[in-house]
Amino acid sequence: MVDLWDRMGELFGAKWLKQYGDTDSPAFDTWSRFLSDLSAEQIKRGFVNMLRSFQEGKPRYLPDATEFRDFCIDLRSYGLPAVNAAYREACLAPSPKHKHKWSHPAVFHAGVATGWFELHSFPTDQIFPVFERNYSELCRRVLSGEDITVPVPKALPETVSVVLTPEQNQERMASLRESLGV
Repeated sequence: MVDLWDRMGELFGAKWLKQYGDTDSPAFDTWSRFLSDLSAEQIKRGFVNMLRSFQEGKPRYLPDATEFRDFCIDLRSYGLPAVNAAYREACLAPSPKHKHKWSHPAVFHAGVATGWFELHSFPTDQIFPVFERNYSELCRRVLSGEDITVPVPKALPETVSVVLTPEQNQERMASLRESLGV
């Protein structure tokens, strides 16, 4: 955190120190507590994303702690689409779902957790909040470093190796006839 504070001071100069103070200031303590659940890698990524936003023509301003946190957990830098794009992808993906080329496995898993039938059947205003919650949870897991991959379904055997005896076949047929009332 001290390294981040020093880099922000180098980038913004006297404006940074005037606004937030040195590492012994209350602002430093607030920022430290607010960013405490982020890894050093996420904080570095946030600094890089902030610099990138300046290069994209966004105005250079002093970010507050919440704005900087947003830079740290920017979904695009993890390859995750925004929630609206993820929702559209999940709704429009063809079947079989596991064979679709997903933009990120989190989209697939959010679709599974929400339910493919529900995604196709319910109105957006009802199902989107459910998808959004599932997707947000999966994004949180990805941001914390968890590996989320699309599962590969098990293949069915080419032949069935269980052969029934004639007596077993007759018993099953009798049971089937009895259950159907034939």
